[in-house]
Amino acid sequence: MTRYLFAFGTLAATLVSAVPVVSQTFPTDDPVLRQMWTEGIENSQAEVLAQVLFDEIGPRLTGSPGHEQGNEWLVSTYNSWDITAENQEYGTWMRWRRGRAHVDLVEPRVRTLEMMSLSWSPGTGGQPVRGEVVVMPNVSNVTEFEAWLPTVRGKFVAIAFPQPTCRPDADWERWATEESIVEMRDARSTAEQAWRDQMNRVGLEILGRGSETAITQRFERAGATGVIASRWSQGWGAHQMFASGTERMLALTAGCEDYGLLHRLAANGQHPVIEVLSDAEFLGEGPVSNVIARLPGTEFPDEYVVLSAHFDSWDAASGATD
Repeated sequence: MTRYLFAFGTLAATLVSAVPVVSQTFPTDDPVLRQMWTEGIENSQAEVLAQVLFDEIGPRLTGSPGHEQGNEWLVSTYNSWDITAENQEYGTWMRWRRGRAHVDLVEPRVRTLEMMSLSWSPGTGGQPVRGEVVVMPNVSNVTEFEAWLPTVRGKFVAIAFPQPTCRPDADWERWATEESIVEMRDARSTAEQAWRDQMNRVGLEILGRGSETAITQRFERAGATGVIASRWSQGWGAHQMFASGTERMLALTAGCEDYGLLHRLAANGQHPVIEVLSDAEFLGEGPVSNVIARLPGTEFPDEYVVLSAHFDSWDAASGATD
């Protein structure tokens, strides 16, 4: 056995799905590997540990109170197993707390919306903020876009592609006719390409993850109250969200259906207005740490095995997503 087993902010050795041994084939007779296999498969504590980590502690965005709480729980858990562990600082990060958030459509009718702040978005300072939702203009070039840009002051700008359907393809394949599926996919592809071309014409090219940051900063400089993003994950009620990249302007993300509602209202000149109340706040630059655990060995005291994984997670989900 090695002298130390290092674990950097993870319970990877114990978070192994419980699968009956009889359903597995094992390619070696090495007794050490077989012992490790048996421990991980037959004695897994994955469900117990995951329930605390995901349900009680939840998301662990770097620099957030959830991240700090997760680290403390991990150190305590290792110590309860008689494994020495500690938090070791490795640098600093802008600390941020999500808090509560609520978004309502208030005009032309009232409806509570499936929306939340993007990570590291500022809050509303304890007071609700209202603003009209507008969509990207159908302009031909950057000059026309720059002429339109001052009109976003005090408004929320919907910056994402509005999906023509929020029903997953698998559900279409189950219930729709083949002709309907082909028609839907062609219409969606054509509409999305037209939207991308429009964004490119105004200098807001969509390049995937992180593209929202450059776009939101452009509208922040123009005085917009906020932006609304939406990244549907092609599943029921699921979408992706990333960081806001803003310092003063609200950055929100909406579920597929509610984003489509806001976009249609705005595109048809029906002047939707939303009201946002968010407790999110920046907590200043602060230290961040790794959890380091050491398990002394006996047979090879001068050798080391390093087991590492990151322990943070994206803020909006259950704490299992990164």
